[in-house]
Amino acid sequence: MIRFLAFYHKENSKRRGSETAAEIAVPSTNTAEKPADAPLTQDEILEDLLASQQQITALYNSAAADCTTGTLKNDMLAILREEHNLHTTVLDELTARGRHKPSLAPQNKIDAVKREFEQQSKG
Repeated sequence: MIRFLAFYHKENSKRRGSETAAEIAVPSTNTAEKPADAPLTQDEILEDLLASQQQITALYNSAAADCTTGTLKNDMLAILREEHNLHTTVLDELTARGRHKPSLAPQNKIDAVKREFEQQSKG
């Protein structure tokens, strides 16, 4: 997927002439103003990649859980690990661009979840 993004940058640079990727302004991601045939922005591509990676990791996780042989399970887990690494790479890029802003959970919600699980483990 990262190769796709690099290819996309390269192709856009060719279409726009002598501009380098750093000189190209990222268009607005407001889809209401964007024509239907307009190319995706870099951020839109990254957000699509992130959604795809979330789906892919869920599928590999399910497949790994259903494996009946150790060798196959290890292979699936290795692929799952690679997919998680790709997911992290895309997420880090979105965070660096300010498109993903992780926030901490409030302490009261963390405490409530802890109490709930403690009660379940006692009962």
